[in-house]
Amino acid sequence: MTYGVPGGLLRLGVAALSVAGLTGRSPQIPARPSFTQPEAGGTVLRGEPYLITWLGGTSAHRVLTLFTGDDTALFAVQIINDAVDGGSGRFVWLVPPGLQLGRYALGLGPRPGAGTSALFEVVAGGDTAPVPRPRPLVTVG
Repeated sequence: MTYGVPGGLLRLGVAALSVAGLTGRSPQIPARPSFTQPEAGGTVLRGEPYLITWLGGTSAHRVLTLFTGDDTALFAVQIINDAVDGGSGRFVWLVPPGLQLGRYALGLGPRPGAGTSALFEVVAGGDTAPVPRPRPLVTVG
């Protein structure tokens, strides 16, 4: 899987080589978390909260990223949150109401080595005006 952030992989590679050269050992990259939600081919409603879940995360898995693309190449769209508790196995994402409809994946952890979710579809949802609800009449007395 490739990630489309120009030069990002190269900078990380140089940093990893520098650390390895100073310490005499390779830097430790934690195991990749495995997403359980969203499921492959599932749908997520734009403008609504969505519970993202995963297994195998650690405190090193702090950056939650939204990707677009296909099964062979993913491109970063935005960082959803850069202070996720990766060990918790969950994060509630308020899907932006202005997010373009389409296919996406999520990534959690340092890149490269981020665990990525299966592709899911963002569909229209809570981005419409709410329907007013009548208020119950209250009588006092």
